[in-house]
Amino acid sequence: MKTQKLSLISAIFMNINIIAGAGLFINTTLLTQLIGVYSCLSYLVIGIIMLPLIKTIAHLVRLHPSGGFYAFVKPVSPYLAFLTCWIYFFSKLASGALILYVAAGFLQQVFPLLSLYCHQLSLSIFILAIFTYANLFNIQMGSIIQKIFFSAKAIPILVTIITGILTYNNLYIPTQQYTLIEFSSSLPFVLYCLAGFEATCSISRKIESPSINGPKAIFYSFFIVIMAYTLFQYCISIMLLPHINHITSYIDAFHIICQQLPLAPSIQNTITSLLNFLISISALGGAYGILFSNSWNLYTLAEHNHTPFANHLTMLNDDDIPTQSVCIESMICLLFLIITQGNQVPLQQTAAFGATIAYTTSAIALLWQINRIHIWHILSLITCCILIISCINNTFIHGINSLVILILMILAGALIDRLSKKHP
Repeated sequence: MKTQKLSLISAIFMNINIIAGAGLFINTTLLTQLIGVYSCLSYLVIGIIMLPLIKTIAHLVRLHPSGGFYAFVKPVSPYLAFLTCWIYFFSKLASGALILYVAAGFLQQVFPLLSLYCHQLSLSIFILAIFTYANLFNIQMGSIIQKIFFSAKAIPILVTIITGILTYNNLYIPTQQYTLIEFSSSLPFVLYCLAGFEATCSISRKIESPSINGPKAIFYSFFIVIMAYTLFQYCISIMLLPHINHITSYIDAFHIICQQLPLAPSIQNTITSLLNFLISISALGGAYGILFSNSWNLYTLAEHNHTPFANHLTMLNDDDIPTQSVCIESMICLLFLIITQGNQVPLQQTAAFGATIAYTTSAIALLWQINRIHIWHILSLITCCILIISCINNTFIHGINSLVILILMILAGALIDRLSKKHP
């Protein structure tokens, strides 16, 4: 059986690809509509708020280099560890489903024939099938793909930033006052973009020197993403604001950006198509990264006998991949696509809410395991409280669908754990 390890650089690439999947591009229009040019501050605020939490997760990776959320919380309670890992595993697939749907939409913009002969949902399912097959290969193949996807997403971000800088003096930027409630309503959507910094935890057993490189991958990838996101969102919001009332979807955003360039319309359209293609590729990178790393969460649950037929779920193929865990996560992702029809808001809210619960139980677990409490331990709990309040507030503003999904997934997890006792 092959045993291959991810280097620090590969782990950083994977973390960045999972964080910077499609969320950045999905949020361009939504955040600009919510709080205008101040939308870039949402990324800074969430980044600052999450610093103690990131330190907490990094500390837990050092304590449990071979585990993930299950290992983090197990010293408190194996059952709480199961629920934490299950909720995170399930909610992460909501994010994967949305990213696949977004990638399909951008591909249809680039290749109009796809929209004529293939529905966006059908195309999403077809891509999911390809990724399921690809994830059954070895980890080195995954690393190469992640580097390709990283290169694809960097170009639209750089083009947006450069265009924003070059056209800044020619833009009329309308100013408007926003309330704290309006600003706070943007935070869960921003959290969705940044949830994923902890992806290294799920595959820490696959990283070289995990107790050292695991925390480094978390810190480095997070700070790179925060800086890029803040600058990107500021540049794109100042270009979208004058046209915001005429924008119906995030897919329209880059067409408007390219219109700012002093080029012939035909060239503008060509650049728009190229950027849409690269965004679709970067979105595919995020989805691939989620499916690649998240299957190990289900593997961990089976490894600790929290699922029925655990022996089957922990079987590895010749490429050291848990085949059945990959197939099951793909089926859950498929259900998300079919039930929600790719609807952005409930999928984003579900992903953010689930990640927040996992962060919170992990922060509590760290306090349980250490003898000396530092100020950042307390700050990490405050961070979790802020994020939970923000997520709950968002359900009242944008609908309770995500809360219903969350409750159902918790009940499903409790049932699965109970069945595992009957069918080990």
